[in-house]
Amino acid sequence: MNIIALAGTVLLGIAAPSEDPYTGTWTLDVAASGGESRTQTLTIQIDGNQESYVSEIVWPDGRRQVTRYVAIYDGAEYPSETVIEDGNGARSVRRDDAVILKKIDERTRERHWKQGGRVVRILRRVVSRDGRTLGSQVVLVDEAGKETVTSTLVFAKR
Repeated sequence: MNIIALAGTVLLGIAAPSEDPYTGTWTLDVAASGGESRTQTLTIQIDGNQESYVSEIVWPDGRRQVTRYVAIYDGAEYPSETVIEDGNGARSVRRDDAVILKKIDERTRERHWKQGGRVVRILRRVVSRDGRTLGSQVVLVDEAGKETVTSTLVFAKR
């Protein structure tokens, strides 16, 4: 066996790092998510233990909401920015909140969303085994810390 063939054999035996199952562009499946009339696109990029996230929601009346953050799966707080524009593009509201990310396992994650110093919402997210569907259970948290599941959103990977 020559050196080039040996090098090729060795390289084939090395597994390429697999892409995190959350990385990609996800679109809301309205029918599977209870039929609320809106579009929503998530763009998630995982690099090591860091998540870069952009969510864009557009309602039929033209209102638009964009949320962005970059955070690490370490249980610490990271800034999150949400901008909401009215349907005419004339008025917008900006909120500076915080997120806390937790990686339960390779397919299961949690995002705790803080406003005014307390957790107000938790998204419990699971990617299907085939990597094509992202389910996001929306959990509201009241001032006493009681959790109430309000909906489950289903996203398809583009």
